[in-house]
Amino acid sequence: MTPLVNPAAEPVVLAFPFRGACRVQNSPANRVPSHGTDALGSSYAIDLVPVDERGRSAPRTWRGLLSHQPPEVFIGFGRPILAPVSGRVEAVHDAEPDHEGRRSQLALVPYMLGQARRARRGPVELAGSHVVIAHGAAGPFPLLAHRQRGSVQRQPGEWVSDTGSALPARGRGIGVVEGTVSEVLINDDQLTGVQMDDGHVIPRDALFVPPRFVPNNDLLVGLGCDLDEPGWVVTGANGATSVAGVWVAGNLANPRAQVITAAGEGSAAAIAINADLVDEDVSHAVRDYNRHGILP
Repeated sequence: MTPLVNPAAEPVVLAFPFRGACRVQNSPANRVPSHGTDALGSSYAIDLVPVDERGRSAPRTWRGLLSHQPPEVFIGFGRPILAPVSGRVEAVHDAEPDHEGRRSQLALVPYMLGQARRARRGPVELAGSHVVIAHGAAGPFPLLAHRQRGSVQRQPGEWVSDTGSALPARGRGIGVVEGTVSEVLINDDQLTGVQMDDGHVIPRDALFVPPRFVPNNDLLVGLGCDLDEPGWVVTGANGATSVAGVWVAGNLANPRAQVITAAGEGSAAAIAINADLVDEDVSHAVRDYNRHGILP
């Protein structure tokens, strides 16, 4: 069977699906197909084995050398899984039992003998509890296999992000969708959702838009005051700008300043201005005295 690969497609960079160290096994970096077969979409499958600081997936015991081990003893068991790409949850299966670990060659024998039977039952039997994410309408479709039973809290149709968004984060009621909103959808004068620039629609009952502050700095730009990259005037601790004799307080320099904050900054700038004027008067008086011996 020929793998369905589009050589003209842009490569997709996957984020790491969990935190911490791991050992990479059966990777397409070594061979394709990585597991010796193109069947069941496994041509580019990667086995990631979480390990501790000593490179062990689980403590070494006599049982581990001779027999199978319960999944709870392994470093990665119960670790939160992160979305490797942004996209829509396409499929969820969360009912397969957590299999015992087999690091012993003796324990692998019955497992290998039963592999053909599991393959005949299809992908679910081989992948265990899993989540499939659609990165786009036509894919690719990364599959996170061998999940802990009962750990999947996302549902098909929900959106996940690869910016550190854990798939179990639904318990917090927080989701992140990357992209640009192209249209706000209204039906019968009621908000129904937003449409993203890639065409998918996110149903919404309410929409909050953060304000974008733009400094009204034309006068200060004309005076030659230094600005930071967003356009806010650069000031010192008391509101002094880069131009001598020019001070700024409030939202011209601080976009977060509300009335009480702006009033405090204005007071600090007024004190600094007064001190500067006093210094200037003293300087002039000293200059006149040195020239003419005249006191003010």
